[in-house]
Amino acid sequence: MWTESRSDRLRLQDGVNAHWRLTRIDATAPVGLPVLRDFAAAVRDGGLSIIALIERRAGSTRNLQRGAASTGAFELSADALVDASAAAYSDESGRSLEDLTSLRRALAIPLLRTEPVIGEFQVHESRWAGADAVRLRADLLDPEELRDLIGECHSLGMAAVLSVREEAELARALESNADVVAIDARDPLTGGPSLFRARRMRAAVPAGRLTMAENAVQHRDELDALEKAGFDAVLIGAGRRDTSGDSRAWTALAV
Repeated sequence: MWTESRSDRLRLQDGVNAHWRLTRIDATAPVGLPVLRDFAAAVRDGGLSIIALIERRAGSTRNLQRGAASTGAFELSADALVDASAAAYSDESGRSLEDLTSLRRALAIPLLRTEPVIGEFQVHESRWAGADAVRLRADLLDPEELRDLIGECHSLGMAAVLSVREEAELARALESNADVVAIDARDPLTGGPSLFRARRMRAAVPAGRLTMAENAVQHRDELDALEKAGFDAVLIGAGRRDTSGDSRAWTALAV
């Protein structure tokens, strides 16, 4: 998840001018745009919200027909469709916008685009495709860029989720107007989830700020620990949910 460098980001942004002109939305006349769902409200809605991370099945092709409600190309368990209040979608093969549009037609819950957003054009294309929230990364954006992108999200009615993995990034996130602060709980040495790391960083977040845990769960018991630590939501792969003995419903879908 944390592979892009700042130089990669700058090269990408240098090549998007033409695309940006095509995808920019006139916020005063949002004709034909998908209806927005309130992602932040889904996270805030009491207890620990489970954000279902939808991933494309290994080896699958772009087989979703226009307007179809099929999710057969995705790692998505049946109970996620029934119970989810919101979701996230993950795909770095260049198909994320097309898949996002298909999922938007199939599902009535808030959708988070997890591919890191680094320019205003991506905010607008995400809105066109049906995202209700986008994910920003603190390590790829300076304070001015963060302010501008969060402002652009809000101008279109979208939520901004700001991901951090270090204390310095968390401090910047708390100074921002991001709707949700996402804390990456992955241990930088082992690459596995670290509840200690998640708790330590969450303890530095003032009351009232919405927080989401990323890369934090391997077992159901860890959900209780995250809730006790004060997290409002946790991002979990939809195809890997352990439902035994747990009544929590999916809250959002991330794409």
